[in-house]
Amino acid sequence: MNFKKTKLISCILAGVLIFTVNSSVRANEVADLHFEPTIDDEGNPLRVQYEFTTEKSPATKTIGEFLGKIAQNNSDLAIGSSYIPTFKNELTVRNQVINGTDTNECWAYAFTSAFQAYNKVKNVSEKNDLYSSRHLSQWANNIFKDGTITQNRYKRDALTGYGNYMMATTYATTGNGPVLESDFPSNVPQARINVSDLNTTHGPQKELNSYINYPSVFKKYESDGSISYYNNFDYNITASNISSAYSENIDSITSFRNTIKQQIRNNGSVAACIYAIANDKDVFLGPIEDYDGDIEKYNHGVLIVGWDDDYMPQDGGSAMSGDPAWLHKGAYIALNSYGSDNYYDGYIYISYDDFYVEQTLVGITDVSKNKYDNIYFHDELGCNADLKNGKSELTVTNIFNRTTSDSEDLKQVSVVSNENQTADIYYTENFNTEGKPINFKQIKSNISLNPGTTAVDISNIALTKNKFAIGVTFKKQNGQAKAAAEVRASNTFWEYATATANASYSIQTDSTGAFDSTKTYYYGDIQPAADFGIKAYTKKTGSPITPDPTTSPTTTPSPTTSPSPTTTPDTVITSNTYTVKNKMITRVPKGTTVSQFKSKISVNKAYTIVDKNGNTVTTTLMRTGYKVKVGNDLYEISVISDISGSGGNSYSRALDLAKMRAHIVERKGSILTGVQFDAADISGDGKVSVIDLAKLRALSVE
Repeated sequence: MNFKKTKLISCILAGVLIFTVNSSVRANEVADLHFEPTIDDEGNPLRVQYEFTTEKSPATKTIGEFLGKIAQNNSDLAIGSSYIPTFKNELTVRNQVINGTDTNECWAYAFTSAFQAYNKVKNVSEKNDLYSSRHLSQWANNIFKDGTITQNRYKRDALTGYGNYMMATTYATTGNGPVLESDFPSNVPQARINVSDLNTTHGPQKELNSYINYPSVFKKYESDGSISYYNNFDYNITASNISSAYSENIDSITSFRNTIKQQIRNNGSVAACIYAIANDKDVFLGPIEDYDGDIEKYNHGVLIVGWDDDYMPQDGGSAMSGDPAWLHKGAYIALNSYGSDNYYDGYIYISYDDFYVEQTLVGITDVSKNKYDNIYFHDELGCNADLKNGKSELTVTNIFNRTTSDSEDLKQVSVVSNENQTADIYYTENFNTEGKPINFKQIKSNISLNPGTTAVDISNIALTKNKFAIGVTFKKQNGQAKAAAEVRASNTFWEYATATANASYSIQTDSTGAFDSTKTYYYGDIQPAADFGIKAYTKKTGSPITPDPTTSPTTTPSPTTSPSPTTTPDTVITSNTYTVKNKMITRVPKGTTVSQFKSKISVNKAYTIVDKNGNTVTTTLMRTGYKVKVGNDLYEISVISDISGSGGNSYSRALDLAKMRAHIVERKGSILTGVQFDAADISGDGKVSVIDLAKLRALSVE
């Protein structure tokens, strides 16, 4: 099922996969990689071997782990057979063709539109929520540390518009954007600018705290018309030998697609890549063979905002003579960037069977208004590689120089990972005479990491010296831990990546790769090869910083010299009876009294039970919508079958039944979410179905 096409649309996504630098890049192409000798207490070499890999990240090989993890965090929305968002007509259909010239900024249009979709699905009311794709494109092509436009084989300058979603997520997680379209118009011809020209009147509008890079899925089209699914595909293999390009079979495609649908309903969209043919509004292509016999990579970015499991084009989906008809029903609905006069009012339908559409998928998962004064980071181009030591544990650190003379509070740390792992997080403001961090203090443990960036809130650690360090221990159960890093790599967008001097190290306690902050530890110098994907977010507090005293050269932490940060212990609520996650306490049985509920939870601080209006409850029974209030923290409570939160009388039971029926038939504006969804999930299987409706009817009779 190979094709030769000529009528391509011109938007190019740089020819690199989201999880890879370039399939031909090897670790020895990383510039000047070396490590300091590391020795144990007796002077013997530790001999811990590190290496960088710039091959396709193992994130594409972990779909089973990925799906298992998603299953543990059941979506708070039911998955229907079709979904067209109610806000579809409110999304702005953009056009990347300016004065007859294609800007090649499809990836930037898709990504900035994802923020608009996020606002709509979260009911964020903003007078202006159209964001500039041109600002992202210009930033990505002016980002090098020398602040100049640098051209390489990808013609990386402000006139090309080339880029990818890795650049886009780096842009949004480092406080550079998105900015308002009115501040930086996209509908004008491209022009070379100075980096200072990226400063806008109103500045960045959003903080991208977390996003997910989904594992890649590759389709193999069998002779009997069926499709097999794989984690990996070798683009270096020619079309004549295509069968050997596939590896690592997938048998859970339905579950995978459900995670994509959950993301769309929860957070508005998923940015994707396809191979686009001019005027093709019903997209279905197999692997495209070029005239040299090679398989083409995708060439266009779009934003998926919905789906229809029963969709089949009336004409079979043949946009050009010789195109194949769709094999099966089912399509993603995507916002394109060629204006509303093209396709279906600017939208296209992409077959689930399309070879390209599920290879690169990125979803933003946590967005907020700008809330930080400073963001410290070193990976300006994004993490394109992994450091590994062959062990199940690997600890690395980034050192940051403060940029303000006022003290500031460390409020958040974000960590890039290219696969599912867990992490412990440390910080210190103490350094030895060689300028290396000592006396680390653990501030978070066993943080769950998805492929992408994970944000971790920190409880007001006061920074008072002129530099600080964040350490992260990556842990991988039954596998190799890996630390995502930005490295120089030939013939890619990372051709001119430069590492920050004396800023990134690996650290370990012994030859197993383990790290214990209370023991002597040693440093692996990765300079000048790379920077790790660790970022720190701070708020100024206004008090002056103290001088940075010279500390002892020893690397053995001492209880008498350990830092004493100003911290407020995190709220911790546990229960052996109920489920506590995502600021919700769920699976509370109907008829549970307030006193019974209190006896089944453990809270590390003083707390009260309040109603929806924040008043201390006076009823005997618990209700959905009640909250555990701990200081300023609120944990919402879900009582099984009490959807309306009215307590279970005859009137409320009728209301509950009506709400559940409306949800099941997906009536507009009636989809249950959060604690209401959990209350309606009477059977506890992670979905709301006719089974739950029957159970609720039985309860109503009682």
